[in-house]
Amino acid sequence: MALFPSRKGRLVLIWGLSATSVGLTTAVYVCDRCGTNAAHRRLTKRVRRFTLFFVPLFSVSTTYVDNCTACGRDVEVANAQAKAAVAQRLAGQQPP
Repeated sequence: MALFPSRKGRLVLIWGLSATSVGLTTAVYVCDRCGTNAAHRRLTKRVRRFTLFFVPLFSVSTTYVDNCTACGRDVEVANAQAKAAVAQRLAGQQPP
């Protein structure tokens, strides 16, 4: 582990947060905002991680976001709803 001493003998610690997004599924829905009925919504898993010296150490938060590609609206989805949508998609069914 590299620590960088400052001029006064203190150590500099480099830390922060990083975010990654993974697309889980695309399905057919009617958007509440734009009313488009097509395969245009995407379910995305967003994970924020704590980093130390640019190395991700542990997950801070995980959210699921449903994105309408027609109008750009983002809506947070509950964990149970997201897992059910992915399970239905893997079974070959479209969610209602």
